[in-house]
Parts: sequence; structure tokens; C-alpha cells
Amino acid sequence: MKKLLCVLMLMLGSTYGFAQDVNYNAEQGKRLPGAITLNNGEVKEGFIQRYSKVKSQKKVKFFANVDDKKGIEYKPDQVSSYQVADAYYQTLPYEGLTQKTKVFIERTAQGAVSTFTYYTYKDDMKTTETVVGTSNGNEISIDFDGKSLAGEMILLKKNGEQLNLSAAKVVMSFKSVMSKYFSECTTLATKIANKESGYNLLGLMKILEEYNNCGV
Repeated sequence: MKKLLCVLMLMLGSTYGFAQDVNYNAEQGKRLPGAITLNNGEVKEGFIQRYSKVKSQKKVKFFANVDDKKGIEYKPDQVSSYQVADAYYQTLPYEGLTQKTKVFIERTAQGAVSTFTYYTYKDDMKTTETVVGTSNGNEISIDFDGKSLAGEMILLKKNGEQLNLSAAKVVMSFKSVMSKYFSECTTLATKIANKESGYNLLGLMKILEEYNNCGV
């Protein structure tokens, strides 16, 4: 059973197009226009230091002005979301044995059901931070280490209902889990429940597209 589950999880990763990238952002180390939304709903606009993909999931550093000497660092339990340049991160429960520890997770597609990608090191290596220069008397550091990443996809509906596609239940009970998750779109849910051609594990992107066009 364990061997079968491993095989299915590998299928899940390749089928769902999970990202395989390096731990690097092109504008890493720069302070870019952005905003944070605190848990009380307050929105603060200013500048955010661009971190690597993995580090961006752990913390966000906010500057009211681009030339400020010191910024304010926030953790996921303090902020509901933040935007840096064109990248949007939302605080979601995902880490830990029960996947209830909150982290910032990047939204990769927006719709009636949005997709988010959680990045992990493929070889479980840690990032190395390096100071590369100064700007207005402030050190600029980047944490590029060139390590390859793997991504895990998360679905989030507008009502806040979250589905972690890395969960074993999705692989082992795809028909049951997915037909229930998309139950508001009855035609789609029926196709999944009836195992119609293309509405299975290999057809996830088609399923997501149909749900987003369902008008729910």
C-alpha cells in the first residue's frame, strides 16, 4: 500500500504541473512597491523587500518608505496577506503534521477556485544569505542558493474552503473528494462522480477550468 501511495503521489506531482524551479526571484534583495493586510483588516502600503520563494513563505519585511533604514518584519500569524510587485501571498494553514501551521503561500492563478503553490526544497537544503552590496547605507542581501524546488498545489474557493492536493485522501479517493469539493457546480460534480472520461486525476486542469466557468 505504501509503495502504491508513493507512485500515486509522483503521478499527482507531474500531472498537476507542480513547479520545479530554483529558490530565486529575479528582483531578489530589492525593495519593491507592495502592501500588507494586517489581521484586523488594516492595509499598509509601502515597500517590501523581495525574498526567495521559500523565504517569502516565512516572513515579510515592510518599509513605509523605500529609503527607510529599518523595516518592520511580520510573520504569518500577524498578516492575512501581502502583495510585492505582481506576486500575491495569502496566509493559509499548511505546514506541520496536521497542516495547521500558517504560512504565506503564493497565489498562482485566481478564479472561483484559485490555485496556490507552496515551495519546498527538493533536497531539503537550506538557503544561504549573502550580502551583495549597499544602498543608501543599507546592506542588500540575497538568499539565492540555486537549490531546486518542488511545488505543492493548494486549491482555495471564494468561500475560503481549502483543499491540499498533496493530501493522501485526494490521491486515494479522488472521485469522492473532488465531486464533494466542487458540488456547487452540479454538472461538473456529476461528471467526476461518474468517472467520465477526462474527469479524473489526470484531468485536474480541465476540472479547474470548468469549475471557474460554471458561474458559481
